[in-house]
Amino acid sequence: MGRNRLRLLLIATTFVLVAGAGAFAVRHATNPGAADEAPPAATGVESPLDVTTVELAAAETPSVSTDTPAVSLLVELNGGVFRISGVVPDAATAARLVASARLTYGPTVAHSIDIDPNLTAPEWLDGAAGAISLLPMITEGTIYAAGDPVRLTGVAPNQQYLTAYEAAVARTLGVSNIETSISISELHSPVFNARRQDGVLVLSGVMPTDLIRDYILGGAIAVYGAENVVDETTTDEQLHTAYWMYTMPHVFELFEPFTDYELHIENGVTSGSLNEGANFESGSAVLDESTEGVLTVAISMLKRDPSLGLLVEGHTDNVGSRAFNQQLSEARAQAAVDYVLAGEIPGNRVTAVGFGEDRPVATNWTRDGRAANRRIILIFEPFGSDS
Repeated sequence: MGRNRLRLLLIATTFVLVAGAGAFAVRHATNPGAADEAPPAATGVESPLDVTTVELAAAETPSVSTDTPAVSLLVELNGGVFRISGVVPDAATAARLVASARLTYGPTVAHSIDIDPNLTAPEWLDGAAGAISLLPMITEGTIYAAGDPVRLTGVAPNQQYLTAYEAAVARTLGVSNIETSISISELHSPVFNARRQDGVLVLSGVMPTDLIRDYILGGAIAVYGAENVVDETTTDEQLHTAYWMYTMPHVFELFEPFTDYELHIENGVTSGSLNEGANFESGSAVLDESTEGVLTVAISMLKRDPSLGLLVEGHTDNVGSRAFNQQLSEARAQAAVDYVLAGEIPGNRVTAVGFGEDRPVATNWTRDGRAANRRIILIFEPFGSDS
């Protein structure tokens, strides 16, 4: 399978990558003393960085003033931790921004958003929920919007990453005037493989530091046990640290029910497969909770990388007529697409297709075989530049 495609065969699992629903922390401009929310610790393994103290250099981080009579937003990604602060006109906007942050960055989110109902929403605020998901395109940085221009700071691995990031921010916010102060590290991209077969997970690839390597290995051991993890990774200081590294312990937890899966990450692009089971009852196109959890991960991936598109394939067993199964497979794929679209992913980046009963992965003569054939597959591939 090509490295620019991710095929996920959805099966029953417990979703733990994204933090659960909870009240978001906001404060009104008339009550500046309300407490901010700090990010909770990562699940299952100690983070390589103290998430409560990681900061960008003060000279590189624009300040947010609640006295400014305008909507403002400052978002920051550093050391795997995401922070969002600013002033918006209403609680609904604050909730939408925080929800988008949690969807993309999971538990490592801290936020403090003031509300001033006297402010008028600028046009760029409509795209802000999408823009805050773009920071993983570079190594670390900030986006500060409080008028004209929008200001970007941070570090990018190379010019190609930076150019794509600037274009994505401008397109998502709908602005043309961007002031950029982002340095180029000239570091190379890490390569990572995780292959689990017969319950044994083999990790390979090249990591930027021993700290990151031990963090990922520790996350795997916490989920699968030391006796079921083989580490073949090495380190190279000429590689940059990528945001996905901080999410790997949660990915291991998410995939724990699967005894057979493979993930490959190179140049920031993920490919791989999950090989087991199905997520639909016979004759049903209703998504269960575990399938929705995996689809939420898909939404997070699409938000972080605007170059990705998603194709959802629907499949059935052979119970019923061919015409019925064709319609059912299309309904299953469309149910998944509708869920993804509800996560504010543009419709032209997501497509549903049904194959009926024509592509079984197991025999239809047994109950288990039929269950395996009732499935959807997610295929991630580059989003066309003309789309």
